[in-house]
Amino acid sequence: MNAMPDMPEHFTHFHLLSIVYFGFATISDDDLSDSEQLVIINKIGEWMPQSDKDDVIQLNREVFYWLNEIGEDFKMVVGRITDLLISEESPFKNNMQAIVDDLIEISKADGKIHQGELELLEIIAKEANVKIPSDFKVTQN
Repeated sequence: MNAMPDMPEHFTHFHLLSIVYFGFATISDDDLSDSEQLVIINKIGEWMPQSDKDDVIQLNREVFYWLNEIGEDFKMVVGRITDLLISEESPFKNNMQAIVDDLIEISKADGKIHQGELELLEIIAKEANVKIPSDFKVTQN
């Protein structure tokens, strides 16, 4: 198994959440649309109400660039960080339904819900022991 690339020391748990959101948006349908990026920035901003918009944008920019730098380890890193996010030790462990709801909003951002988005959401929701609304359906394969 590949070693986890070093993350910048200043990365916070909000950086980790952003990694999961960017990773989900990219891995689930092999694309990261501008509309998905905007939703991610807004969702991270909701988790950081004490921060101004420029700080939230900077945090997401740092994550985006770091994810691009890690190259072929991208999927492995996102998977491991997602596992950390849904673990018992996570600072988000009591907010997993809100995180899955955010992932649903990210999926809807480009106006299409892909099969890969639904499948990845089902895996995350099952691991996190939360539900996906029954009306969340694939609109494009």
